[in-house]
Amino acid sequence: MDDKAYARFPVVVKPGTRSPYNQPTGFSGGYGIGITKSCKDPVAAMKFLDFMASDEGQILNSWGVKGKHWTVVKGKRQFIPAVYKLSQDDPKTFRRTTGIGNYWISAYYGDGIKDSTGNYYTPKFPEEAIRSQSAAEKAALAAYKVKFWGDLTPKASTFKARPYGAAWTIPVPNDSDLSEFSSIHNDIVKKYIPRAILAPPADFDRIYTEMLNEMTRRTGKYWPMMTQLVKDRMSLWNTK
Repeated sequence: MDDKAYARFPVVVKPGTRSPYNQPTGFSGGYGIGITKSCKDPVAAMKFLDFMASDEGQILNSWGVKGKHWTVVKGKRQFIPAVYKLSQDDPKTFRRTTGIGNYWISAYYGDGIKDSTGNYYTPKFPEEAIRSQSAAEKAALAAYKVKFWGDLTPKASTFKARPYGAAWTIPVPNDSDLSEFSSIHNDIVKKYIPRAILAPPADFDRIYTEMLNEMTRRTGKYWPMMTQLVKDRMSLWNTK
């Protein structure tokens, strides 16, 4: 259904509040990689990591093999048409058959970064995002005079960074009861949101209220636990 599409708006509960979606959260950690002391050939391992961090390795990991998966047209790197079609029509088979997107290490430039040739290290960049938009998305975005849904959210530069990060960056101990929260929360959302979307508009508020009530009933006991984790994190930066 090309005449309909999901849209992302910076919805807030209270007037005057800005959606903090793009607020900098400071260093949140992430994946790392190392060489163990039992490695039989640490020099070879280091050379492998050096290769993966090089332009050649980055492009191989994100684009595949030149001539087989991608080519250069008018100075721009792009997937060969059949490969691109597979990536859009059947992403799972695309990853399985090409290996692209299956292997990630911490030495990774990320999306939207250009290499020495002026091309992007990964297939995810602004021009490609526009190319993959449906007609409905393009029409809606044009009506708002923007190119991307993210253009509707306040820019990161308008916020102060939170050095202690955000709640979603805080790891939950495996032995904590709080580890059950995400599973229960997601089950409730999957149960009600489709109903709310497909129901007649007059029923939306009722279904949404039912969802909030069930969420309170089933997850309310976890809220103090999460609050304590946030307080513990903030205390590391002498923040209240």
